[in-house]
Amino acid sequence: MLRLMREEFGPARRHLEAAQGGLERLGGLLQKYGIAAQVNFPVTPKVNAHARPRERGKRLALVEIAQFEGDRAGAMRHVERLLAIEPGDSVVLLSFAELTLEGDADRAQLEWVVALSAGISNETPVQTALVLYHSRALARLGLADAAIDVFTLVLLRRKDRADTLLRQLRYQRTVLYDQAGRKAKARRELERVYAEDPEFEDLREPLRLGE
Repeated sequence: MLRLMREEFGPARRHLEAAQGGLERLGGLLQKYGIAAQVNFPVTPKVNAHARPRERGKRLALVEIAQFEGDRAGAMRHVERLLAIEPGDSVVLLSFAELTLEGDADRAQLEWVVALSAGISNETPVQTALVLYHSRALARLGLADAAIDVFTLVLLRRKDRADTLLRQLRYQRTVLYDQAGRKAKARRELERVYAEDPEFEDLREPLRLGE
């Protein structure tokens, strides 16, 4: 995990793969001496995850390495194993949703994202990010109004949420307003996001600033 945080991806992957051969012993000494060791690392650009010396932590790290190396298929193999052993884990679901939506997902895959993330509460930043991907999947399925409703509901909770994550939620909702023909509302929302962060998502062009 230290190699990963130093972006030494090759050595990090080799160490993690070596740990695969001793899963029954992984973390055993730490547990024996009462040491609750964990590290934090990003699972999306805006959300960090906690990982302990268990199969879950090892595979989440391997997912990140595979993504950094451009091996999307390898990342998905690890995520599918995680879904099998941790089906209700919000971090695992978030990794799956991110991987699915960053590619050319077909309708069945989008429906799977919606099904797995349906009913997720909005209690933690990880769950907020997962709701973002849930709404994106709805939008790509042509359910813009449903996606707008989800965005609006999740934006009611702002405490302990990163400003960048909240802006991303608002921006995505604005895109849907525009697609739904609600141009005036979309414009107002874009202006508010731009006023808060002029560099966010390069809003100068959609706002036609300087013309």
